[in-house]
Amino acid sequence: MSVLDVQDGNGARSLSPRQARIVAQLSRLVGSGAADFFRDACEMLVESPSHRSATHLISHALREIDSSLRYILEPRTVPNTPSPDKRGKRRKQQGDRVGHLQSITAVCAALDLPTDHPVAVFWLEQAERDSATNLAGRAHRHALEPARPLDREFRDYFARFEDLFELVLGRFEEQYVRVFDRLDALLGGEPTIELAKELRQRLPSNPVTRQRFFSRAAAAWIGPLTEEGFFKFPPEPRLDPTDGSVDVPAWPESDYLARVAADVPGDVVRAVLEMAPTENSRVVWDLTRLALAIPPDEAATLAPKLVAAIPGPYGVIAADQIGELAVRLVEGGHPAAGMDLLRAVLGGFSDKGATSGRSYDHVQVLRESVPPVARIVGQPVLALLIDELNRAVTSPAKGYSRIWRPAIEPLRERRSDTNVSNALVDVLIEIGTTLHDDSILSVRDTARELAVGGPDVLRRIRLHLLRLRGYDAPDLVAECLLDPALAVDHAVEREYLLLAAAGHSWLEPPKVRSLLDFFDGKPDTTVWEQRIHREGVGAVEAEDLLRQRIDQWRRDRFAALEPLLDSDRRARYEALVAQYGPAPDRSVPPPAAFTVWSAEDVIEAAELQQLTADALAQLLHEWQPPQDRRKLDRSAIRPALAAAVAREATRWSTDAAAFIGLPPEYVTSIIDGFWEAARAREHLDWKPLTTLLAWIDGEATSELAAEVVQRRERQWRAARHSVMRLLPSTRQPTQTEFPRTPNLPSGPSSAPPAPTPTLSDRTPQTRRTTVSCRPPHSTPSAQRRCVQRSSRACAPSSGPNTPACLR
Repeated sequence: MSVLDVQDGNGARSLSPRQARIVAQLSRLVGSGAADFFRDACEMLVESPSHRSATHLISHALREIDSSLRYILEPRTVPNTPSPDKRGKRRKQQGDRVGHLQSITAVCAALDLPTDHPVAVFWLEQAERDSATNLAGRAHRHALEPARPLDREFRDYFARFEDLFELVLGRFEEQYVRVFDRLDALLGGEPTIELAKELRQRLPSNPVTRQRFFSRAAAAWIGPLTEEGFFKFPPEPRLDPTDGSVDVPAWPESDYLARVAADVPGDVVRAVLEMAPTENSRVVWDLTRLALAIPPDEAATLAPKLVAAIPGPYGVIAADQIGELAVRLVEGGHPAAGMDLLRAVLGGFSDKGATSGRSYDHVQVLRESVPPVARIVGQPVLALLIDELNRAVTSPAKGYSRIWRPAIEPLRERRSDTNVSNALVDVLIEIGTTLHDDSILSVRDTARELAVGGPDVLRRIRLHLLRLRGYDAPDLVAECLLDPALAVDHAVEREYLLLAAAGHSWLEPPKVRSLLDFFDGKPDTTVWEQRIHREGVGAVEAEDLLRQRIDQWRRDRFAALEPLLDSDRRARYEALVAQYGPAPDRSVPPPAAFTVWSAEDVIEAAELQQLTADALAQLLHEWQPPQDRRKLDRSAIRPALAAAVAREATRWSTDAAAFIGLPPEYVTSIIDGFWEAARAREHLDWKPLTTLLAWIDGEATSELAAEVVQRRERQWRAARHSVMRLLPSTRQPTQTEFPRTPNLPSGPSSAPPAPTPTLSDRTPQTRRTTVSCRPPHSTPSAQRRCVQRSSRACAPSSGPNTPACLR
């Protein structure tokens, strides 16, 4: 079969079926090196345009394959022709010819291949210098002549080598068991440099033969094997361009080193230090096992090589063993080497991201290896964890930590959690208390480390540690409690109030009086006012919302200091409780919102139900859909949102003002959820809920005032219709009246399929709904249809439980 230009569907070079079989046989029976030479020769043969010296390059590759085959197949009993002396070039050429002929003849005999077989004749001609088929002659240039062309004659010549390789490899495979006999004989001898050379040059170099030898070789072999360079070049991972998969091959040589490391640690370390850098994760795993088997003093010399290889482009295998090695090095008197390993393995997870399997490994390192290292090293471990937590919560979904970490304190059920951020928080708290108790790093020093900027979760950890060990730093407790920014920081409110409740007894009387006066005064409302302003509510309503927020703020802080209140403060505290209800019990840990948070998950209703209204609003402001093949947009959360509101309507209606300022598509789903709850006769708190409805009406009115009249362009049309549907659906008694008046501003396309309420008066005490079914710019027939629809939709049967707006 002559060689043809074979290409795949994309125009890329590929092999003919016979060439592919030969490549596979060379790789399986001889080694990857010979297979690579043949593959490259085949590809150079068909590439277009071809190399100008292609015939010479291909011939050199064929020579490498020819010699590899003869070295492996040639029996050891063949006499080696002595090297020619210096008496002339002719004697050297004659010696080479004789040796080459002897080698081919011996191989033919070993394979039971008659020397008069056409393939054998062609092979023997390679030893004849003057032969037209001599491979050496084709590989080398002729004086200063141009390179020989890649023509049909050369392609036919290459096909004859394919015949040769196919026949020889086929017969070799039939008697391949002899290779194992030779390996066993080698293993039975005394390890020497000569035997190591024979293994390297005259036995197949493939995973099967290397595995057989290195899985049986004794520790005494390590010296000769190292001298012959067996451990210098680990196999690198191979990327398959057809499907993007990666083959990370095992290396029997590194497995051998790990197996004999305990017997000859010094020789093993020398072999590893001569090893080239590698991206092979399986080799790095073997080196980690090796380092665990030798004394820490010697393992420390290998730490830089491991650090340079971790995590690598293909991740880390058995990260927990790297953590175990870090502990061993630190306990053995090498803290710098141990810390370098911890930084490498933990940083690798943050840099590369984490699948569920990788997250498990990361969490294992954090929970099992970091605490014992911290007890010896101290502050550097604390700084490392803070840095890792900073990197772990950089995504918008994790910026507001109360969403993914409602309770800052470690919980027993969270020990099995594979969430990396949760594990970092748990370990930081564990280390902070342990280092303080062991007099290694005081809570004051730990709090100072946590106070340097960063996400809100660091502030929460700081306040929690002060709650646990602040009795040794009462001045710092007072400083935190009197901090105006912390006092109004909603993200840390639970930890702040728990610290106030636990820590006031540690303070000196003057500090206690200052704290009571601070809580009795007006807090810094700048942030609250900015948020209310962004929500676009009216001046009177904004003032009412701000007053409610201040009252509830003071109520919660008085509750934390209740044993210290005098009669005047106690009376005002009880009045606030009577108006707004008791302060929430902060000592009860909030339920976990997400067992495992992943940016790849679409949030479910059950997860949203665990949040407060404020936390839900924060999440909706920041949430981004996963970027994957589903091509979701931000509306993907709407079904879960509506379902969650329907189930938590009673609780969330009380804080409905928190939803002011959300995008219209989310507001629509929220109102739909309240409508479902109203249909199910759930109790709704209408006073705060009406504030939300008034804001929605204002947004829809502003949209119409801006002459946005096309339905596809009106973002608030659906939300306004949902409000209209909600109001008639309720049968719960309410103190808020909604008298109907025919005065709803609208445009030509604004006539809804049902009457649309307009909450025009936003004063919290007297909120009214004006319903109009007469669009000013519509035709008389349209007006009549609208009046008919409104009379049907807006006139439910009256009864004692019907809201006043619907009677």
